[in-house]
Amino acid sequence: MKISYKWLKKFVDVDYTPDELSEKLTLLGLEVASITYVGYKLNDVFAAKVLDVKKIKGSDHLNVCKVRIVDKVYQIVCGASNIAENQLVALAVEGADLPCGLKIKKTVIKGVESCGMICSKKELGLEGDSTGIWVLGNFFKEGAKLSSIDGIEDIIIEIELTPNRPDCLSMLGVAREVAVLTGNKLKYPQLDKLDIPIKVNDNIPIKILDSDLCENYSAYIIRGITVAPSPFWLANAVEKLGMRSINNIVDITNYVLMEMGHPLHAFDLAKIQGPEIVVRRAKKNESIKTLDDKVRELDDTVLLIADKSSALAVAGVMGGADSEVTESTTDILLEGAYFNPVNIRNTSKKLGLSSEASYRFERGTDRVGFQDALTRAAYMTAKICGASSISNLFQDEPAKYTDNIVTGNLRKIRSYLGIKIFDDEILEIFKNLDFVLKKRINDDIELQIPSYRVDISIEEDLIEEVARIYGYDKIPMANPGSDFIDPQKNKRLIYSQFTRDVLTGAGLYETITCSLVPSETAESVNCVFADKNYPALRIANPISEMQEVLQVSLLPNILDVIKLNTKSRQETIRLFEIGNIFIPLKEKNVREKNALCLAVSGNREKFFWLDSSSSWDFYSFKGFVTDYLELLGFANLSFCRSKHSLFHPGRSADIFIGKNKIGAIGQVHPSKTAEIGVNELTFAGEFDADYLSENMKINGSYCPLPKYPAIERDLAVVVDSDLLFQEINDAVNLKKPELMESYRVVSVYEGDPIAQGKKSLNLRMTYRDREKTLNDQEVDKIHDDFSQYIVLKINAELR
Repeated sequence: MKISYKWLKKFVDVDYTPDELSEKLTLLGLEVASITYVGYKLNDVFAAKVLDVKKIKGSDHLNVCKVRIVDKVYQIVCGASNIAENQLVALAVEGADLPCGLKIKKTVIKGVESCGMICSKKELGLEGDSTGIWVLGNFFKEGAKLSSIDGIEDIIIEIELTPNRPDCLSMLGVAREVAVLTGNKLKYPQLDKLDIPIKVNDNIPIKILDSDLCENYSAYIIRGITVAPSPFWLANAVEKLGMRSINNIVDITNYVLMEMGHPLHAFDLAKIQGPEIVVRRAKKNESIKTLDDKVRELDDTVLLIADKSSALAVAGVMGGADSEVTESTTDILLEGAYFNPVNIRNTSKKLGLSSEASYRFERGTDRVGFQDALTRAAYMTAKICGASSISNLFQDEPAKYTDNIVTGNLRKIRSYLGIKIFDDEILEIFKNLDFVLKKRINDDIELQIPSYRVDISIEEDLIEEVARIYGYDKIPMANPGSDFIDPQKNKRLIYSQFTRDVLTGAGLYETITCSLVPSETAESVNCVFADKNYPALRIANPISEMQEVLQVSLLPNILDVIKLNTKSRQETIRLFEIGNIFIPLKEKNVREKNALCLAVSGNREKFFWLDSSSSWDFYSFKGFVTDYLELLGFANLSFCRSKHSLFHPGRSADIFIGKNKIGAIGQVHPSKTAEIGVNELTFAGEFDADYLSENMKINGSYCPLPKYPAIERDLAVVVDSDLLFQEINDAVNLKKPELMESYRVVSVYEGDPIAQGKKSLNLRMTYRDREKTLNDQEVDKIHDDFSQYIVLKINAELR
């Protein structure tokens, strides 16, 4: 909401500077977003008459103009397309320092001397954008200094209002707040004095068929008007508050809208059939062409203003093109009404149509005061547009307004605010807010709330008003009276933050995808964590076929992201996502689980041009996953072959911690990669993030680098070809010597001279004592004993 500082001072005396006023309004709850100075630095800009316009030779758009200010003629080079003889224009003379940053001086353009500049509104700081120069019209006198014109110089204060304060969507509404703030008297807009007849019986029938959507519809008939451009003061007033000047009729309704806060609309009376007004719901398959020249299809939830045969306007939103006021209009019906806010908002959203009117109606307007705004606009129209007659106000009011009475307790107000404030001070605040005290019994009070304060309905609203006007900044700060309790740690949040730090640090990019997927997608990928896969849960009203069911896995969506990046010729793709999956249970129930999904595809990133790194493989991906899980504090991991349908059967594994399955990893099955069109070497995994977050131990501790050297020993054995590495790992961890620091597989060999069905393994063990240097004899004894144990445990033969 934009507020004119100079216009505001016509409603209430204000001694505050714009900056001081902005601070005060913000403390009142009307947050000021910006302060803009308009129309300043115009002391050297004059209204000048164009005497002559001639093209400059060699230019297709530049003109040399003779421009006069009273008795002095200036030669000006101008490139505006709308320049013409006998116009009155804004001329900035030599020495002018314009708001746009230009400093005017004599210059030569295309060999022609130019002694000033003919300005646009944008260059004068009066508009954000302009097409062509500003043609002043007959409302200015030649030679007038623009800075002396009333209304040119102003300060625009923009307020960001909360939705519960529609009463402040006007100059008058903000002036009420300022009057309470300063204690100065509020001056209401006065009606223009008319010298035309008031025709008492000049009216047409009005009938409201849906009183739940429209409580009151009021109107004036104004005859013999002339539709023309608005006088400067009117056009300037609406334009500097962000509206475009159209003609005197539209500008008057917009002026009163910004002044008093209530939307109004004018119909061409000759275009109303009957003539009569019917306020009703739209009929089946009914449509209307609105003022934006678009045809709107309607249903019976939309409220219309209609005549005897057709719709005239979408109530509270926008008028119809067929009843629009034009230059040929001579008689108008000027209307005002109170519409149901919920219905107006639903209509605006349904039609995709928003306007200044709908913005106010959907927040709630003044049930009673709107007739004052309507009368103000009617009298302005009659005077400015040269009307021959005006009617009295006529209306239909099927639902009478009842006073809004709110009860409160003075002692409770003090208690809630925790301040020492006397009863008389509280009652004085209510009086200044126009809350009328209807009854008082001891501390209990009953207040009649003015009709424009639609946000006041309960006692807590009264308490808030006292705090707001008393001053939030005056309420002393008080610390809580009890000891602080350490907040409980949110393990899921800690896990998510840690995981994002680790994985993004490792070069992965986070994805965020929709949890609703097509039904065939959910059917094609089983849930990693379900013993039996039931159908995914279908939502009742899907937006589209692409969002039918709740996802049972993060894997399909992350593969879609890989597909998109592959099409964009990304050779190295590394992604992760943390999100919820919905595991189907019997009888259309689901169990929601937080999951983590990792996926890599294509080449492993080369860090410099000589790097020989190749594509991802199962073991490099498994190693990456193992490192991540160990960072979370999970050391005793076990792997077994996975049977998940998405993965390659020989290059996949389920991951366990004890007996708990925490996830599955693997190469995406070649048939799936071929189907979606991604690199065959694509690897993915999904993990139980709930288990990981609940059981992680990420409080790392410092361990100094070892001072003493390590000793390595090899163990070469022959084992069955189908022996899994997990069995070897389990055997090693079961009776791992205290001094054995680590071990790894050095080589695997199958073929001659190893027997068929067998393979040769070479394991390399590393031994270290952190307190002293080991000798060979100690290590040999430990290694020999451990080797014999391993050979027996895995049914191997020493080589």
